Amino acid sequence: VPDDTYVVVVDKVEGARLGMDLESRTGESWRVKAIGSGLITQWNQEHPEARVTIGDSIVEVNGVSGDLAKVREACTQRGALRLVFRRVGQASPSFDVRFGIGGGTVPAQPMRGPVRHDFAAESCCGLPASEGVWDFLSAVDKTARKVRVVCELARVSTRSP
Repeated sequence: VPDDTYVVVVDKVEGARLGMDLESRTGESWRVKAIGSGLITQWNQEHPEARVTIGDSIVEVNGVSGDLAKVREACTQRGALRLVFRRVGQASPSFDVRFGIGGGTVPAQPMRGPVRHDFAAESCCGLPASEGVWDFLSAVDKTARKVRVVCELARVSTRSP
């Protein structure tokens, strides 16, 4: 396996999903557009050294390569799937993410976080369970019948001080 490729092996039982959205531009192989819940997220948690990341391309699935329709069809098969991916050139940056609710005509609740997150590795992030309970009733603007939700993103510098 060349240096810029890596292998992912998952057992796809009936009803299981890989949990990745794919896209392809004319003449190119499938690229990972997003990663949601499913076997790929499970793989990423169990194999941090070989994480599937957004932008990686699928080289082959169970020996099938080249034809986009056949590669995608191979991804739908049950049983052992051997996926060969090619790494993107540069990973996306990490962010510190903070969440809050309220504000405007209603008092804002204190911001929570930050949570450091690499969106190239996983498309969604959230707070730890211990910080995930909110008092939404007190944050409702009763006139507008809306709740303001705040998400702050701060890019994490990769430079050394």
